[in-house]
Amino acid sequence: MSTEFPSKNGMIRQWHVIDAQHLVLGKLASKAAMLLMGKAKPIFTPFLDTGDHVIVIKRGQSQSIRPQGRR
Repeated sequence: MSTEFPSKNGMIRQWHVIDAQHLVLGKLASKAAMLLMGKAKPIFTPFLDTGDHVIVIKRGQSQSIRPQGRR
């Protein structure tokens, strides 16, 4: 039994739009990184690029994205 790897034609990449208004900076970065790496997909392979495309939108005032903790 051999391991099957996803081919370039077999991967379907999606576009994700994340609204960053009133989100914590670290959680936003973590969510975007998981989507970019493709870790939520069942075809995840560490040495292949299986991730999706991510767009982060920040609307409103400059304090809408907030750091948390002692920063």
